[in-house]
Amino acid sequence: MKATKTILCVVLFGLAAISPSQLLGFPLYLTSANGMISGTPLFGGDASSTSSKVQAAPVNLKNILSLVSNTVAKASRTNVPANVKIAYDPFTFTAYLTNVGGYFYNLSGILSLRIDDIATSFRTNGASSNASENDLAIMELDVKGTAPDGSSYEFDIYGLGNIMASLNFSTGSGRLTMSLSNGAGYGQVKDSADGVSKGGFMFMGSGTIPDSAKNQPYSVFWWNNPQ
Repeated sequence: MKATKTILCVVLFGLAAISPSQLLGFPLYLTSANGMISGTPLFGGDASSTSSKVQAAPVNLKNILSLVSNTVAKASRTNVPANVKIAYDPFTFTAYLTNVGGYFYNLSGILSLRIDDIATSFRTNGASSNASENDLAIMELDVKGTAPDGSSYEFDIYGLGNIMASLNFSTGSGRLTMSLSNGAGYGQVKDSADGVSKGGFMFMGSGTIPDSAKNQPYSVFWWNNPQ
C-alpha cells in the first residue's frame, strides 16, 4: 500500500503566487520518459475476490503528456494547446505545462519532481567565472491523473539519479540536466487497487540563473533552499 506523501512542489493556487514570467527563467523540459505500470485491478478478502492477473500499461513521453494534458483540461475546463511541453524550474521547484505561445498551467498535485539527497562533485573557477558539477542524487518523479479513457493512472518512481550542471556566473546563464534510469515505486493503471511502477526520465534545459543561486553550484543552492 502506498504511504501518504506530501507533494513538495511549490504550491500555487490556479495561476497565482508566482507569475509565468518568473517560472520561465530556467525551464528544464521533460525530454524522455520510459517504463511500465503494473497493477492489481481488485483486492478482496480472499483469493476468489482478488484479481489473479496483472494489468499493465507502458510509459513513454507521449503517454505522460497525454495524461497530464487531459488532467489539466478537466481541472481547468479549457482546451489545452496541442504543442505543450512539461517543464520544471529547478530553482522554484515548480512543475508546469507550457508552450512557445506563453501558455502556462501549474502542475501542483499532478506532477512533481523531488530531490531528497545529493552527493555533490563540482569544480569552480571563482565567483566571477563558472561552475560545473556531476552529482549523484536520490530523486522522485510522481505523475498522476485521469487519462483520456476516463481511468486513473499514477507513475511514481524513486531512486538514484544524476544531476549535471554547467553554470556561467559571468553571463548569468547555465545548463542543467536531471535524470533517473532505474527508478521504482507506486503505480496505478486503469483504477487498479494497487500496483507498482518502474522506469526512468530526463529533464534538461538552460536559462538565466536567479540572483539567489549565483556564484555557487546548484547542489549548494539546493542544500540552502530545501524543497
